[in-house]
Amino acid sequence: MRLGLFRAVLALISFALTVGVGELFVRLVSPQPVSWLAIYRSHPDLPFFSMLPNKTLHVDTGETEWTIVTDAHGFRVPPQARAEAACTALWLGDSFAFGHGVEYDESFIGLIEERTVGVRHVNTAVSGYGPVQYREMLEYLGDGGMDYDWVFVATYLGNDFHDTQWEKNSVAVDGILGNEADLKSFLKRNFHLYRLLTANYHRLASGGGNRHDSVIEQLGLPSAWDEDFLATASRRYASEMRRIQEYATHRGKQVGFLILPTRDAAEHGVPGRTADSEGGTTPEGGKRRPMFPIERARKILEGIGARYIDLTPV
Repeated sequence: MRLGLFRAVLALISFALTVGVGELFVRLVSPQPVSWLAIYRSHPDLPFFSMLPNKTLHVDTGETEWTIVTDAHGFRVPPQARAEAACTALWLGDSFAFGHGVEYDESFIGLIEERTVGVRHVNTAVSGYGPVQYREMLEYLGDGGMDYDWVFVATYLGNDFHDTQWEKNSVAVDGILGNEADLKSFLKRNFHLYRLLTANYHRLASGGGNRHDSVIEQLGLPSAWDEDFLATASRRYASEMRRIQEYATHRGKQVGFLILPTRDAAEHGVPGRTADSEGGTTPEGGKRRPMFPIERARKILEGIGARYIDLTPV
């Protein structure tokens, strides 16, 4: 009995020492940068997450280095004070409109703001949002009395159709989205060895790919749009864009949509030239058309009489 207990204690000590040495080695040789932004909260009134108000966060992932500054609403703003504006443009979008990975003045909204003197740009975009969140944020701000002149919707077609189906009510604890305050979250936040092992596990489990790759593959396969998931996503996307258009126009506001293409679509053909837009075949033998989600979004926006700009390179 005592021998068995002794061996168990010895095994635990050996395991702890091995983990400790491994953690020290990873920290010294290959420190693992955090893969999250500690700037989120559960929105106080809406059923999804948003960003913490009045925060400045410097982000250094080892590959990118940038700073996020938020205002009293939790919206991203430039670090410097703004000049007086004669009118306001309200932006709705996800990580592309938010400017994930770049300084504010390097984001496309920041670049537009620099060139439109006299216009105040309110960037409500948050990484992970989709059409449902765009519409709910617009209604929340409008019903709350925010005044604006224009509404711009930046719709990234690499995931906006899917986003109508994906759950968005992730918990945010200590600024970290998806932080359940459990053992897994504790290990992820504090141990480089754990982050290294889990990253490699997910890489191996996915065959070297990721969910985004499979989404892009699915979007470019016309037959997939006849299946339940994308058929439902397409209807919901159309419904949300219509509701955004109607909400703003009924209040006398101008509305514009920006179609942001996937890299897959940007590298294949010109909008409308479907014969030139084929992108090979899937492993199952189906024909791929990278332009297909662009064509679908254009048809939806034209169907509701929306003004839009397709940013797919010509």
